[in-house]
Amino acid sequence: MLEVRQIVNREELDRCYDLWGTVFPEERWFFQERVDYDRSYRRESTWVALVDGIIASAIQIFPYTARYGAVDLWVGGIGNVATLPAYRHRGLAQLILHQQVTWMAAAGYDLSLLYTGIASFYAQVGWQSIREGERYRLDPERLGHTPEFGFEIRRGDLVADRAILMDIYDGFSRHVTLSHVRTRAYWEDSTRWGRRVAPSVWIAERSHQPVGYLLSMRTPTGQDSVLECVYRPDAGDSGLLLVREWARAVARSEPIDLRLPDGHALISYAQESPQESGAMWRAFNPVRLLQKIVPELNRRWQESGQTNPFSLALAIGESQVARIGFDDEGIRVEACDASHLAVDAVIFLSAREFLSMILGAMDENSPAAAHAPLVHLFPSKSPFLWRTDHF
Repeated sequence: MLEVRQIVNREELDRCYDLWGTVFPEERWFFQERVDYDRSYRRESTWVALVDGIIASAIQIFPYTARYGAVDLWVGGIGNVATLPAYRHRGLAQLILHQQVTWMAAAGYDLSLLYTGIASFYAQVGWQSIREGERYRLDPERLGHTPEFGFEIRRGDLVADRAILMDIYDGFSRHVTLSHVRTRAYWEDSTRWGRRVAPSVWIAERSHQPVGYLLSMRTPTGQDSVLECVYRPDAGDSGLLLVREWARAVARSEPIDLRLPDGHALISYAQESPQESGAMWRAFNPVRLLQKIVPELNRRWQESGQTNPFSLALAIGESQVARIGFDDEGIRVEACDASHLAVDAVIFLSAREFLSMILGAMDENSPAAAHAPLVHLFPSKSPFLWRTDHF
């Protein structure tokens, strides 16, 4: 007998911990601490496939709020996708994902994100690969000859300097598309993962005022890497000093690989090192999503200086049609019937083309790219999460 559903009690959650600890390289406690010490966790986010009463497959949804300019969106992160070896090749994980898609859409989620090295598997269930920032390579030797820029670097502490990190992060991430909105509870909970290796903290100061920070981590194999490098808007050069001091402290001589958000100050010092991020996205209700981001679209339209009215119909996938336009009342979005349209043009977009447009990754060959209003409303600026926020 096969049953796919949310877990119903703590005993089933414990069995999921056992499954994840069996399938993944990490031990059971790694998964238990991540969930048990997360105050936003709800039992309804853990889904399983039971075969004759045995939890054969399990997938976790990690809900979070993401910034989309002036708007916050609700995202379901997908993680801990695992199936016991004896039950593989039966489509159990995909069955769970199908159920989760239906549930997230009904629960009001706007988007879903996952990270994977097997994109084809998730593409079958509707997720689309979308660029997430770019990967860059920094030469430590070049860092040794950089000026001080008036900054001082000191070692920090994840708990003692929490308020500083929160403040700097909030100011930086406000300008990063779909960055994780980190609450105080998020910061507090993440420091309670006791047996995980706590990130090392480096803080940049100017005139004794904190202006930037770097988080780094040493993996179980002894590899040191940068998790995130964040700074105040007027202190971009502090990022270079933070990376330099970190590299010296860990005796890093080999090239430093970093994935950075668009516009990060370190980009001008690094070489692009193209590599897929493994990020895949899915939208649940395109018309509802467009309506939700209208405040941000209005802000972008005003910023562009455009004043000419327009009216376009977006035929998205096989079922949804949205009319998007600008008039004296600003940007407006409404669902409409394709059999009765009065618009300047109808633009047919696949699910991937629509998602790419929304996420600032519009391809020049996309039908949307041929229409100036859409280019102004959806400029190129890819979504980005620091590795700290991956699930």
